[in-house]
Amino acid sequence: MVDLSNVIFKTAKEEGVKNNKNVNIKKIIGIYIDNFRGLENQEFLLANNITVVSGRNGSMKSTIMGLVAHPFSTAEIDIMGNSIKTNLSEVFSFSKIHDVNKYNYFIKLEAEYASQNLYLSEPISISYRKTENRHRIIVSGQSKGNGNFNFPSRYINLKRLYPLTESRKNEEKKVIYNDAERKFISKFFERVLLKGNYSNFSTFSANASAGGNITSTPIGPVDSDYDIESISSGEHNLGTIVNTLISFMRIYNKLDDNNKKNKESFIGLLSIDEFEASLHPISQLNLFDFLLSWSKKYKVQIIINTHSLYLIEEIMNKEKEIKNKEISLNFITYRYSDKLKILHNPDYRIAKEELTLKVDEYSKTLSKIKLLCEDEVAKGYIKKIIGRNLSKYCVFQYDLVPDNSGSPYKGLLSLAKNGAVLLKDTMSLIIVDGDVADTEIESAKRRFDYILSIPTVNSKLPIEKDLIVYILKKSRSDDFFEKTGKTKDVFIQEFSSFEIPLNHSQANSYSIDCYKKWFSHQSKTDLNKYLKYMIKDNNEIFKKFKEDLTDIIENIFRENGFPFQR
Repeated sequence: MVDLSNVIFKTAKEEGVKNNKNVNIKKIIGIYIDNFRGLENQEFLLANNITVVSGRNGSMKSTIMGLVAHPFSTAEIDIMGNSIKTNLSEVFSFSKIHDVNKYNYFIKLEAEYASQNLYLSEPISISYRKTENRHRIIVSGQSKGNGNFNFPSRYINLKRLYPLTESRKNEEKKVIYNDAERKFISKFFERVLLKGNYSNFSTFSANASAGGNITSTPIGPVDSDYDIESISSGEHNLGTIVNTLISFMRIYNKLDDNNKKNKESFIGLLSIDEFEASLHPISQLNLFDFLLSWSKKYKVQIIINTHSLYLIEEIMNKEKEIKNKEISLNFITYRYSDKLKILHNPDYRIAKEELTLKVDEYSKTLSKIKLLCEDEVAKGYIKKIIGRNLSKYCVFQYDLVPDNSGSPYKGLLSLAKNGAVLLKDTMSLIIVDGDVADTEIESAKRRFDYILSIPTVNSKLPIEKDLIVYILKKSRSDDFFEKTGKTKDVFIQEFSSFEIPLNHSQANSYSIDCYKKWFSHQSKTDLNKYLKYMIKDNNEIFKKFKEDLTDIIENIFRENGFPFQR
């Protein structure tokens, strides 16, 4: 599987393509949206088999599915004789008042042309033409050979299928299935609905009674205790789905053996909006599992849209399939800003909170970062640096070993190297003292990235030495001594009594013990004054540390589904 982070995407024109229709599409990677209504600079990625889209009403789920599904045409037809194509107008309508700005996005594709493998990022623009009183959609550009790519794409919105009671008279549609297809249809209904009524069936056409152009293809049982007139809405929807599956299977069966075996190449896209409509939760999961197996066998990428928390939770339990990129979930939310964001494979807690607008008590108890540091001194110093607003998101911990007064930095870095999964699961980060060598920190960060060191005013000194050297370097007239109420000579007398060298350049060669003794003999009030002044006096150094820590905390919160307000 190709690492897309190292791939350079180009347009078809840049790759020398003369006609988009001659490009063999192998897979849809996703879309990148520059601007489209409430979306700006967002990427929507597809899994190899099933991509799940979720979010609250009005979060543009159907719109995004339509943007993916429409830039394709094909000569392939379904079992009813219709082109397997998705028009954007089938998904949503454009407003001549509100959709007057030009919209731009890119469809990202893996493809083949002239025996060369390509990675394409093709521009698509949508603009309102006032003189024509309509919206114009342009794929690639307006030159000869631009336009839609050749790829079967079918969009089904289950919620908008007309129930049979609202349709014109249902007429039996003479569809000729072969024996394998009939067995497949019976198996489909049995697996999804756990019913054996479809061993014999007929296909019908149901046209919208209100003069619309929506046509569904329900399947009704024959020789059973009920028929087409009394099938449920769920069965109605499933009939349309299974006939679409049969249509794609016929395309697949025309492939030669080599193309059938190529697991990296797909034959089409199936989009199912309002996936759970009229289906019991168990049937939702049964349908999902059936489609996942079907997609792998018949090489069709699938996008589904759902609000079903039950289904989302069950899907997120399929960790192996998600890791292998067979399944992915894109959650569309206003969670972090006034603009819609697309979250790729978020935590289940995000899904639950977004769809129910509730934060459960369990989430509240977990919504703090565990900040691991070396000792009580480091804890107090870090809190002074970052302030109350950031500290409220953290639980400070330095006594990882019972009866110890602290945690040596080597132990913390060893934990990062050998317990990265544990640290991530417990929403932890590590901050070591400023005298720890950068090489040791970088070595640990290869396994666990959320590690910082406390900034130092004087290069690579522990907190106690850093403060004392900071004081010794100051001139006697510095405001520091007036603010703290002690002259420099008083400080010098104190340092000397603790056998601290008065030549600050010798600090590195002296034991930390004498510095710590002086530090421990100071009142908490005095130490707070000294440290606060040193932080304020070196604002740029500490500001950078605070920004880096804020970024890490925000990342951890987002990874675990919690809101964070800077």
